[in-house]
Amino acid sequence: MFRLATLLALLLVAACSSFDRRGLPGRDVAVIADQGPGDSPAGEPAPPDAPPGDGPADVAPLDLPPLDLPPLDLSPPDSPQPDAPPCPFAVCNKGCVGTLCKMACTGDCSCPAGFACQVECAQGSCTGSIDCSKALSCDIDCATQTGGLACKGAIVCGSGPCNVKCGWGSCQGAIDCSQSSSCNLSCSPQSGSGCTDSIQCGGSCKVTCGSNSCHGNIDCSQSSSCDVSCGSLSCRGKITCGQGYCGVTCGDKSCQDDVDCSQACGCSVDCQSAACWGQIKCPAKCAGSCAPADICDC
Repeated sequence: MFRLATLLALLLVAACSSFDRRGLPGRDVAVIADQGPGDSPAGEPAPPDAPPGDGPADVAPLDLPPLDLPPLDLSPPDSPQPDAPPCPFAVCNKGCVGTLCKMACTGDCSCPAGFACQVECAQGSCTGSIDCSKALSCDIDCATQTGGLACKGAIVCGSGPCNVKCGWGSCQGAIDCSQSSSCNLSCSPQSGSGCTDSIQCGGSCKVTCGSNSCHGNIDCSQSSSCDVSCGSLSCRGKITCGQGYCGVTCGDKSCQDDVDCSQACGCSVDCQSAACWGQIKCPAKCAGSCAPADICDC
């Protein structure tokens, strides 16, 4: 009996020592906890690393140059510009550049409507009138480089800018730029004896009279400003200013008639040696005196 009990005990110990615990419940936590970093989840050694090219590999980003794009223009498109009208070569005998008509005149001269005109009058030419009343602007050269004695008739400018340059003895007719936005008259400043008739000025007006020039009246009553410079023995007629600022410089024995700037907001009349033979009428606010030293400004 004792031997049988001992044999059964030995068999039980042998059976317990050979039992696989992996099938027991709760084994997963204990076994996984015992695994090393190189073990597989089932306890087997982890497979060796895959050779290059057998699995997904890291891809380096492409090194591309930055795009150089122009800034986005959000401004509205430009309005289409109208084409220049056909050049009337019979009148613009020196050709056209866009709306600029170039002409050399001998007798009467008329600028076509819708064009800016550049008028050239050689010595003794332009014996008739020059009509720029319908021009966009007018630039007239009366023999300043060719001897003088040109532009014997009247000169009329339109609403645009008007520039008239007169050589020796030139511009013998009346000059009317009273409707012009600006008027610049150069009456023989170097050679003298130019602009021997009346001058009517509008807009911003500047009149430069050489010696023995500007024999007629100079009327700036329609001007926004008036600047008159009189060389010796020039400006023999009356000078009348408008409501804008008026500046008159009178050289030796010049300004032989009245200078009236009584309606001007400011006035300066500079009478040099033996000048200002007539009466000087200053704005009331200047207390009857408008010499440069009085500083009678607008």
